[in-house]
Amino acid sequence: MGILENAGYELIVNPHDSEPSREWVLKHIADPQVGAACIMHSQPSDKVDQEFIDTCNENLKCVSTFSVGHVADITVMLVLMTLRKVGYGIDLVKRGEIGFLGFGRIPQAAVDRLLAFTNKTEPPTIIYNSSRERANQAAIDADFTKRYGVEVKRVEKDELASQADVLIVLCDLNPSTKDIVNKEFLAKMKPTSILVNVARSMKGEPLLAEVKG
Repeated sequence: MGILENAGYELIVNPHDSEPSREWVLKHIADPQVGAACIMHSQPSDKVDQEFIDTCNENLKCVSTFSVGHVADITVMLVLMTLRKVGYGIDLVKRGEIGFLGFGRIPQAAVDRLLAFTNKTEPPTIIYNSSRERANQAAIDADFTKRYGVEVKRVEKDELASQADVLIVLCDLNPSTKDIVNKEFLAKMKPTSILVNVARSMKGEPLLAEVKG
């Protein structure tokens, strides 16, 4: 934003920490003095819809994006923060099985970053669970394996829970994933596994209390 301000542009920024109201957004994109709008999505339901398009002034340029890189960075940070036993943590990331619940753009960006801590002589295995198995799943996994230089394969949810040394939750919150990480899921995990919840698909404190109980 500093670059834009130094270039003489006036910036209109949401003044609150919470998301702006739809009325606030529509008011500003209708203003003929507004030349560009950057919409950062926090979840898939935040869509640029027909009402939004109809309200835009005719000269407005709209950039609608998702902060993939930022969330991927936070993912790696959370993984490293949970691995308090550094030597043990490095071993897990270097040669263990890194699991992802969900494997969209953010998990894939997180893999790029995590592989910076690995080496080719002791590579980890990347396992993931997606919404459904595709007809060409073997080809998809082969492409991922070629792209990352380590074995990447889709597994079923129970296998993901039982095999992952580090399990990262990065799936969308929808009816099929709500409460997907539950007491039964955790019971299948290794006692030494690390669970990193970056998404909205598990109830942290209530679930922890249930497991402890």
